Amino acid sequence: MANTDASASGQRGTRLVTVGCGKSFCYQRATTVVTWTPPGSQQDKAVCGEHTDYYRELTAAHSPQTVQIAEGTHTFIADGQGTQVGICRHCGHYIYLYFRVAGRVGNWWRGSEWDETGRCGDAEQRTGGWRVWHEPATTVEERDAALAATVCGRTERHALRDCQDTRAALAAAAEPVSEAQKLIADETAARARYERACEAAARAGGEVTAAAKALDKAASARREYAERAAAEAAAAVPIGAAGAASDQAT
Repeated sequence: MANTDASASGQRGTRLVTVGCGKSFCYQRATTVVTWTPPGSQQDKAVCGEHTDYYRELTAAHSPQTVQIAEGTHTFIADGQGTQVGICRHCGHYIYLYFRVAGRVGNWWRGSEWDETGRCGDAEQRTGGWRVWHEPATTVEERDAALAATVCGRTERHALRDCQDTRAALAAAAEPVSEAQKLIADETAARARYERACEAAARAGGEVTAAAKALDKAASARREYAERAAAEAAAAVPIGAAGAASDQAT
């Protein structure tokens, strides 16, 4: 679905990241995404200006809605909900523009469905804490540069959540971690896998039993460790106090 156009700015060699029209045998740049809800499903289509009205009329009985395609969009999530996908020019990971907010004023690109701020953590680490928001790469050159400079080291296109295990491995290799830190990391990774399984199950109508069990096991291990550590710490206080009292008596 991704496409490229020559830049209208006149800069030689600059190619824009675009989406092609989804109408058969149309090779124009898509400017609008149309969504509609036939019984039991939801559909979307990225189309050029010429075919926007065509699809609105075609789907008139199924509550069609439209929104403009944002600069930097190169594809859509395959769930029929019109979610635009771009590559963050700061961190090189997928970012998402959800249909329900795409028409609002402001920058609504997000790293995931649970990202409420839109802040780019990788970029903020590089700048020493300055606030940086996810923004889409709008040219092919900008996109490729971002992919080549990802913190996780993966240059193929992927979501931020898909490299969490890689990031955990890199962190572990960089410095030793305590048992508590390892258990917390295991639970975090299990939770990420569970959330991905939930998304897949929601689209396919399946279950997430295995992922749920893995998350429960990781969370239980972390809780048991915390309880054991707390018990050991509590038991150590009276012993120390008793020893001090014995020393004073002698």
